Amino acid sequence: MRYIGLCFLWLMGISTLWGQPAPLALPKVSRALLAEKSYPDFPEAEAIILQDYGELDYAVMGGKLKLYYRYLRQIKILENSGERWTEIRIPYSEDEKIVDMTALTYTLTEEEDKVVKVKIDKDGISDRALGEGQYERILRIPQPLPGSIIEYRYMIQTEDYGRLRPWQFQHDIPVLHSQYMTRIPSEFTYMVILQGENHPLSRQTKSYPQQQRYRFVDKIDDYPRVYPRGNSDGINFMDEESYIMTNVPPFKAEPLMSSPNNYLAKIRFQLKEVEGLGNGKGKIVQTWKDLNDRMLVHPQFGRQLSKYTNWENEVAAMLTSNPVERLRMEAIFAKVHERIRWNGTYGIFVKNDLPEVYEQKTGNSAEINLLLTAMLQSEGFKASPVLVSTREHGEVSELFPMLEQFNHVIVQVDFKGERIFMDASQDFVPMGMLPFNVVGGQGFRIGDKRALWLPLRARHAKYRRTYARFIMDEEGRLNGKIRHLDKGYSAARTRSLLAGYDQQVEGFFKDEMIAEFGDAELGVFSVTDQYLVGEPVATRAEINTSDFVTMTDEMVLLSPLLSEGYELNPFGLGERKYPVDFGVPIMEQFLLVLTIPDGFQFEVVPEDIRVVLPRDAGSFSYQTMVIQGKHIQILSKIEINKTVFQPEEYDAIRSFFDHIAAKHAEKLIIRKADKG
Repeated sequence: MRYIGLCFLWLMGISTLWGQPAPLALPKVSRALLAEKSYPDFPEAEAIILQDYGELDYAVMGGKLKLYYRYLRQIKILENSGERWTEIRIPYSEDEKIVDMTALTYTLTEEEDKVVKVKIDKDGISDRALGEGQYERILRIPQPLPGSIIEYRYMIQTEDYGRLRPWQFQHDIPVLHSQYMTRIPSEFTYMVILQGENHPLSRQTKSYPQQQRYRFVDKIDDYPRVYPRGNSDGINFMDEESYIMTNVPPFKAEPLMSSPNNYLAKIRFQLKEVEGLGNGKGKIVQTWKDLNDRMLVHPQFGRQLSKYTNWENEVAAMLTSNPVERLRMEAIFAKVHERIRWNGTYGIFVKNDLPEVYEQKTGNSAEINLLLTAMLQSEGFKASPVLVSTREHGEVSELFPMLEQFNHVIVQVDFKGERIFMDASQDFVPMGMLPFNVVGGQGFRIGDKRALWLPLRARHAKYRRTYARFIMDEEGRLNGKIRHLDKGYSAARTRSLLAGYDQQVEGFFKDEMIAEFGDAELGVFSVTDQYLVGEPVATRAEINTSDFVTMTDEMVLLSPLLSEGYELNPFGLGERKYPVDFGVPIMEQFLLVLTIPDGFQFEVVPEDIRVVLPRDAGSFSYQTMVIQGKHIQILSKIEINKTVFQPEEYDAIRSFFDHIAAKHAEKLIIRKADKG
């Protein structure tokens, strides 16, 4: 069972164990360790993390408080896994600096039974910008052989004590020993949040006196500036916490699950209080109201809306004289999306002031949608920014007021009793439709009167209706056309795919419509309403093919759903640990109209079937109708109304797709009529 709600606080003086800190160290790589071929607890592992250490220390350098994160890791390679371990990526931000990085590989030679140690050259280390002040350090390792051990260590230095780096115990390979140690001055109180599967966690605590205390003065952005001061007013303590997990199983992703970030075993930290800020202990963020109030006055968020309020000239250039309020709102949304191009990065803070974003015509997601909010407000609309987390970033827990849970901003407008969501940073997503990567969670609306949690429910479905009409000749070739009509999220996906082909639309049809055909010949093709975002988009193509047809002397076997069916159940696992998450409702309809030549007759026609999920969560129907002996209509219709199925409901959804896969795999059998 998963838990995300277990938390505990560092309370000053919780331990009376005194002693000086001993830094973590990796064990020496021995011949015996290199000779290990497998590990009984994880016999199928291709690699295994032997030791994973991290520690955090606070220190005063140059009169400033600095935080030092030290990381050490040993990885044992068990199988020849190609390029998987030739690159190791370490994320960091512009406020952090990576120092003292070293990497080694150890190999045991078979001929001489000798340990060969190779140090990775500095040429194998590089950095890459990810955008929004985020970077990654790339460590390139010559392809390690089975049996080798990779060992690397590095330190990250920062002054940001308000946003501590998380620690991840679980990875996609097993971990024998994972340990994270923090040594934090007693002036700081953090909330620690543990998430992940119910894997045993060992926690060790001790305190020892330190010679340094701190004072807090003016604020910089979110947190007070910290200076050292003398320790003349009594003994102060450093609190040491150690978190240990052993024999952590690998995380195994499952089909149609939300982000693995929701389930990986890890700990996160939220600054709660600092001693000496204001009178006695000063709170930083304790409630969601605190976070709302902080965001309202933040210079890179709420202050942008209160400072830059006059957008009358810019908005006037976007609008016509149309008095209809909704159309004016749609026009502002469309023009902001058209003018300001998304730079590909999500964010919750602006890097540039809104007028500069408007002039530069590019920005991150926060800049674009805060600009949209400001312009809508200037026209009198009740628009508010909403903090959200994308599906890749992970779900938000309402239990903990942590800003780091969010990575994106959208807009919500209260309009005549309706809540309308907007995201002008995303292409092919009309006003009123949530982007797929934010549906299903909760959004936190920032407002002057009160903050509000908003459910991010999908109001649109992933809708595709396919019409295929073919005539079969005596050689078993099919000649006809296929037409897709896409709405909602299917339309957004189709438009996104089409945009990737620029003006080479033929490539779209070859790659997306007939990619699973073998010898298909593509005829006339067309796209309707590609640029009318919010409306259905239709794609049509004429096709001549013998694919999905098997001929014998007397029989023709045809797969009625061509390339559109589920011939395999996507839920092949016997049991499920995590929820099935479709994200949005689904409606898939396929209609085949087939005409056979004279001298042929339908021998075996798949039987009709209807399957319904419990509590009207979904349905599947399959119907056939033979017309005048030489025409047949086959209709398959899948509807999934419920978007998330818990593990205890897995048997039902798996059985549901068993029926679909079995029916879609059935052949239509056509017999050549007797010539006598």
